[in-house]
Amino acid sequence: SFCTLLSMDVGTWFHAVNGPDAVAEALAHFSKSGEDEVTGIECDVRCCSRTSRPVLSHDPLHHHHHADPSGASPKMPLAELAEAVRSVATTFSNRRCVVKLDFKDQLAATLVVQGKVSEVSRLIGCSNVEVWGNADVVRCEATDEAQFKHDFPQPALWTQIASLTFPVLSIGFHRPGAAIRAYNEDDVDSLDKFLAAAFPHRKLDGEDGHPTVRALTLPLRLSLFREDEGAQAAVRAMLTSVSDALRRCYGGELQKQHRTFVTVWRGREEVISDEDVTWLKGNFAGCSIDRA
Repeated sequence: SFCTLLSMDVGTWFHAVNGPDAVAEALAHFSKSGEDEVTGIECDVRCCSRTSRPVLSHDPLHHHHHADPSGASPKMPLAELAEAVRSVATTFSNRRCVVKLDFKDQLAATLVVQGKVSEVSRLIGCSNVEVWGNADVVRCEATDEAQFKHDFPQPALWTQIASLTFPVLSIGFHRPGAAIRAYNEDDVDSLDKFLAAAFPHRKLDGEDGHPTVRALTLPLRLSLFREDEGAQAAVRAMLTSVSDALRRCYGGELQKQHRTFVTVWRGREEVISDEDVTWLKGNFAGCSIDRA
């Protein structure tokens, strides 16, 4: 994928793009966007046990089929989403798009990483699309250990392998509602331990002898560090940690196309103001800001 997109802000994010209507809306915007605008499309991905295929769903699939609990409609396969985006990207080659795949379980992620979803592999090859792989794989003190191990039995191993697949790897914190507090040194320690396992002190060997990943990003909630100097220091320490991890990927040397940055998001009832944007750009250069 082209490197210039990483230096551009995503203009509009579309979240929970998990069904045909949401996909159609996001792709309509993508096809009509300006040449200097980047459209962001975020999808939630789980593995359907019946078909052993990744499908688009935020909530767990408790049924023996991959239909909605209401029985109204089946879940959309990830392959269909990837092919739909690729079709628009090919038709409108001067448009730019980020597709963020938010994996909710390790099996879905592993199928993609192993190349079992060829449509995603082809999408990654599009020059005007940047595919991000995201998973909340760093545990915090309030994480339900049993549920976490069920969803991500080997999170560090998955991240190591995923760095051979995705141009951008987004490493999130598994923070349930009980953990809504400012970021602190405990989070830095948890991230450091995770990165030490996920990015060992050796090169990762891709097909060309190098990992595919060009950037690592940390998705962080603005309200958990905006007004707290200690939390801001913790965020800076975490950025240093991910920079060190990416450097390990490449044997200690990074090129100008390699980046580590924060992806800033907001809670459902929160707002990221113009003043917040100015503050973020002044304090965390290169950050990506999700105001949607």
